[in-house]
Amino acid sequence: MVLMAASLGLRYGEIAALKQKNLDFEHRLITLEVTKNHDVRVLPMPDQIYNFLKGWNASNQNEDYVFPSKNPSRLPTYTMIRKAFQSVLKSLNIKDIVFHSLRHTAASHLAMSGATQGELMEVLGHRSPVMTRRYAHFNKAHLAKLLQKTNNNLNIPGNNENSTA
Repeated sequence: MVLMAASLGLRYGEIAALKQKNLDFEHRLITLEVTKNHDVRVLPMPDQIYNFLKGWNASNQNEDYVFPSKNPSRLPTYTMIRKAFQSVLKSLNIKDIVFHSLRHTAASHLAMSGATQGELMEVLGHRSPVMTRRYAHFNKAHLAKLLQKTNNNLNIPGNNENSTA
């Protein structure tokens, strides 16, 4: 669940509600039928997700849900997942992170990899660019590289050996 949230930007509810029938391994697609805004969303499976789910699916073929709970007729509770997630974070001495932070992480990594506003909206399932801007954050190292790259392309005195005043 953590891998899917951090790499695809899925919400907990989208992951918990994911059923085996929503995984199309032939076309490498995940269909999200249960989303916050009630829009069906279809996302491609990157290699890491495909490989993980292919192996995970093999061990859970008799289950309806991709991530079944102890009671197969019910979704895993958020409380159960949150406690397990917080326990891992505590053991790693990581603070001020919640499961939903992984969605922000995915959005930020996508943005820093060059995803456009429209691409981010499509992946995250946002209808508004304003909402997407709340999710995608650029870290200072990324901004420093961007500014340096831009500065390197400017023809200003002292910028490079070939510049003229």
